[in-house]
Amino acid sequence: MSIKSIWNTNIKKLGMPTVTTGYFLLEYDNLRDAVKGKKFIDLEEYVKKMVEGKILILKNTLSKSITKKIKQNTQKFWAENPSDFYKMYDDCPNFHRIIDSSNSSNYSVDRIVHTSFFFPWNRDDLGVRDIIMDRWRVIKEFTGLKPKQYEGNIPSKGTCDRIQVVFYPPKYGLLETHSDPTHNQLTFVSGYLSTRGKSSHYKSGGLYAVDKSGSKIDLENNIVEGDFAVGLASIQHGVAQIDPEYGGELDWNGKRGRWLLGLYSNDSDHVIKRKTAIRSKNFKS
Repeated sequence: MSIKSIWNTNIKKLGMPTVTTGYFLLEYDNLRDAVKGKKFIDLEEYVKKMVEGKILILKNTLSKSITKKIKQNTQKFWAENPSDFYKMYDDCPNFHRIIDSSNSSNYSVDRIVHTSFFFPWNRDDLGVRDIIMDRWRVIKEFTGLKPKQYEGNIPSKGTCDRIQVVFYPPKYGLLETHSDPTHNQLTFVSGYLSTRGKSSHYKSGGLYAVDKSGSKIDLENNIVEGDFAVGLASIQHGVAQIDPEYGGELDWNGKRGRWLLGLYSNDSDHVIKRKTAIRSKNFKS
């Protein structure tokens, strides 16, 4: 038996979900121990829940000191580099980009964010890449990949890892309902760098997934800074508008709003007809 075979068996039996059935909580240390200790009974339980449509909320995945450092170093990177854009070719640098109504249509899914892209072949501008990759390796192995799969790839290899740090400004920040490709990795992997309800962060909005009735199910009730959300990428999900009643000025610099860490193994721009996120036609955040 292998973890990959557990996924294959459950997906063959139930298919890939497109809607959610809710979520379940699990300590990150418990998942890590189950993966490393090959505790297949426990792993079978987790996999079955996810293939049935539940989102896994991994508690205490990163410490507050690490999440703070990620945000601080991202803001430092913004201050030292202008907003820019680069395609994923072999010489692609780390970069950040403000995406608003003027350029959101360039993407497969509408979004209003200040997003930063960090690649493993470049300098560690976040200062904690080893810690992030350590967590990502466990999640990769849990989802049937090799722990370091894609990690050493450059874009000309076709698939490459990308660390994203995303800031959703209050009143404006959102991400349209969508599903993600599953051919490189089965799941989306989102790390929380802020906590909804904390006055210095944000009060409302955030991650949701669509259920079988077409309703948007809020997923952030039990999520705090340092937790991760891991769900089958085929499930329709998005980010509801952050603090729509906010009366302050638009601030792209991260003083107040929603911060997220996204871990994804992408098709690079060397891939012809590369697969990207797919808009859910009947829903809009």
